Amino acid sequence: MAADAIFDMASLTKPIVTATAVMQLVEAGELALTDPVSKHLRAFGQRGKASLTIAQLLTHTSGLAAANHLKHYRRGKQRALDAIFALAPTDRPGKRAYSDLGYIVLGAVIEKVTGESLASYARTRIFEPLGMISSTFGPAPGAVPTEQRDGDWLAGTVHDPRAAGLGGIAGHAGLFSTVDDIARFARMLLAGGVLDGRRVLSQASVATLRTHGFHRAGHGYGHTGFTGTSLWLDPKRHLALVILTSRLHPDGRGDVRALRRDLRRLVIEAASDKPEVMTGIDVLRANGFAQLRGARVGLITNHTGRANDGRRTATLLHRAPKVELVALFSPEHGLAGTRDTAVKDGLDSDTGKPVYSLYGKRKRPSAEQLRGIDTLVFDVQGAGARFYTYATTLGYALEAATAANIRLVVLDRPNPIDGVHMEGPLLEDARRSFIGYHTIPVRHGMTMGELAQLFNAERQIGAELEVVPMRGWRRAMRFDDTGLSWVDPSPNLRSGRAALLYPGVALLEATNVSVGRGTDTPFEHIGAPWIDAHGLSAALSKLGITGVEITATRFTPRSSKHAGVSCNGVAFRITDPARMSPLRLGVALAQQLSILHPGRWQPDGVLTLLGNRKTFDTLLSGADVDTVMATWRQPVAAFAKRRAPHLLYR
Repeated sequence: MAADAIFDMASLTKPIVTATAVMQLVEAGELALTDPVSKHLRAFGQRGKASLTIAQLLTHTSGLAAANHLKHYRRGKQRALDAIFALAPTDRPGKRAYSDLGYIVLGAVIEKVTGESLASYARTRIFEPLGMISSTFGPAPGAVPTEQRDGDWLAGTVHDPRAAGLGGIAGHAGLFSTVDDIARFARMLLAGGVLDGRRVLSQASVATLRTHGFHRAGHGYGHTGFTGTSLWLDPKRHLALVILTSRLHPDGRGDVRALRRDLRRLVIEAASDKPEVMTGIDVLRANGFAQLRGARVGLITNHTGRANDGRRTATLLHRAPKVELVALFSPEHGLAGTRDTAVKDGLDSDTGKPVYSLYGKRKRPSAEQLRGIDTLVFDVQGAGARFYTYATTLGYALEAATAANIRLVVLDRPNPIDGVHMEGPLLEDARRSFIGYHTIPVRHGMTMGELAQLFNAERQIGAELEVVPMRGWRRAMRFDDTGLSWVDPSPNLRSGRAALLYPGVALLEATNVSVGRGTDTPFEHIGAPWIDAHGLSAALSKLGITGVEITATRFTPRSSKHAGVSCNGVAFRITDPARMSPLRLGVALAQQLSILHPGRWQPDGVLTLLGNRKTFDTLLSGADVDTVMATWRQPVAAFAKRRAPHLLYR
């Protein structure tokens, strides 16, 4: 193969052509992500699909099957589309299930809206503006062969049989391209939608494309193709990796997963500066896993348990010399961090070890599950808020380790909203629950390792506790200061911005207000159908809440509270993180909702998360924001003295 070899890109067609085209049409006002697909393709609306949206097709959450029988593609393109239109969803909408059919339909939507073929649109609106001179839909003479079909090598003819049945031009597959062309596309994304002075997408569309056209991969996002192609991007490091292989040549059995993983790790190491902060797992690895030598380990972790190079803590411990990984335990949201409901036990495909859920029938490891384990290791990224359940899972782990007479080792990670600021009322003892383990403020300013030491001492648990501290982390750091790549701790906490807003905005979550779940920016706006958006925005602006810009907005959640209903509300844009107080914002929101919408807003749920009756009653009394915040001033000052002996960092 030459450096300019042309490859069958397979499913890379989805983000590079189809999702990009959809975002361009959204910008042009010709489509909306919330549009029902049937608005543009009436025949699609049959068999329970009338309400399925463009966004659901993009994100593989439509409930459509992955594929249908090949016989439907033998009588021309329209017959093939009619067969898809006649299908009923095979799963509930909202659940992620990869679907080629969804992208085939999106390709048809693009052609219907633009009045031209997908190939023609891609050439004039994507390939030519980006200088992707070798990119085309097939046939592509001279392309690298894949495998044989009917005795002939497929070389320049699309491998995907459904794309072939659609004439080689489809929304899910059919693109042929080169490494240079795909790199140009990647450079455009990393530059916020611009390449060589030509804008192809807005910055907002690029941000949406990351979650709607790509999948999370390591510390970035990417997509793969069945033929052995892949594109991975890390915006934090301004890094892209394009890997083009023909894994199907010659016998269809090639496997490039290890190659992708290893190349990504090597590229990160070669192209990136060492992060300023080393997390606990990185320190442990740098020490040769000495603290765990000879141990039989049970690991409490999820997708956030990763080293700085993206390798999972579970995999590292499984392969560590003289360390035996016995089992994994996952907190709320499961091992992959994607679930919002109870999670069942399972099996980790990489290590082959059982995964016991701590958010299902049980919320702490059982004695039976800990049999054969002499060390529990905890590696989970916290959010810096008391009611984030990972801290309770840590407390339960301390108790379980003590009961089983085994050691607990915490691999520490940053508090993403800094280790300095403390605010919000302290939890009352009588209100302890799974969302409130100990008498600490809403925003506690401690790392998981520090919380473990505080819990162990103040609850008199008596666990044999060890913390592997970070290197380089300082208390004043927010996550963006660490040099680490953000990994969503849970499905709806998607950025450092959202994490900073969370301790305040989430106070409304148990009320009849949407906090943005079911949208692309949870906790960055709130709303309800009955809110006076402009009145609420004006009232909040008069309160002088520093560090955040508040504007009227409207949004429609796709799921969760007020799903499918247009909500009026306010959006938050952090302008000065150092001066922004999430609890002041949360109290102000609650105060103004009670003033502007008495009888409509149902505030009782605020008490659930505040965890303090005095503060809640003061809030509902009509007191101003400063008076409400004064209820926790002295308790927080006392807490600062309580936590001091347990702090590990300056």
